[in-house]
Amino acid sequence: MIEDTRMEAHNNTSSSPYLNLGLSMATYYVGDTVSAYMDSYNLVVNETYVVDWSLNNGTQSGSFNWTAYNTSSYEDVNITGLPAGYHCIDVELFENGTSVDADSICFTIMSTTSTYPSGIEVSMYNTQITYGNTAWINLWAHNLTVNENHTMHWVLNGSTFQSGNISFYANYSDHYDYLSFQNLSVGYYCFSAELFINNATGTHYLD
Repeated sequence: MIEDTRMEAHNNTSSSPYLNLGLSMATYYVGDTVSAYMDSYNLVVNETYVVDWSLNNGTQSGSFNWTAYNTSSYEDVNITGLPAGYHCIDVELFENGTSVDADSICFTIMSTTSTYPSGIEVSMYNTQITYGNTAWINLWAHNLTVNENHTMHWVLNGSTFQSGNISFYANYSDHYDYLSFQNLSVGYYCFSAELFINNATGTHYLD
C-alpha cells in the first residue's frame, strides 16, 4: 500500500475565502473519536457562509452556517463509531450560496484486536499551504522489525516533482520522521511514501 496525502498551495495575494481542513493524526483505532477542524480564512464581514462536510460520500454529514463578524472562522466536528478501514472527509465552503473552496482529507481506522504487518502512515496538520510558507509532512513507520535497516521512499508530485529516501536503523518498532518543503509554486500536489526493509536477503517491499 502507498500512503498518500494531498495538499494545495494558496497564493496569499488573493483575497478569496479559503478552507483549511485538518486532523490531529492520520491513524486512529476502533472506538476512537476522530476530530476534524474546518477553518475558514479571508472571509468578508457581514457576508453569509456555509461549510458543508461529508464522510465517505455521505455516510455522515453536516453543515455550519453563520454570518461573518471576523475575517476567519473555526469549526470542528467529532466523528465516532467508525469501523476499521480507510475513510475520507470532504468539505466545501460557500459564500452567499456560491462555492468558493473545497478540501478533503483521509485517515485510517485500525482494529485494536488484529495484528498488523509493518506499515507507513503520512499526515499533515495543514493540507492547504499559503504561498511562501513551509509544507510539513509527518511520516510514521510502525510494526517494524527491530535491529534491521529500513527505507522510506517518498515522492512529491505536482507543479514541482521531488523524490528521495529516508534510511534508518530500527531501534524500536516505531519510527517517526518528517519532511519540509519550501517555495512551492501555487498548485495541487500529491505526496506518497513506501516502506522497505533492507536485510541480509536484500531489499523487500513492506507497505
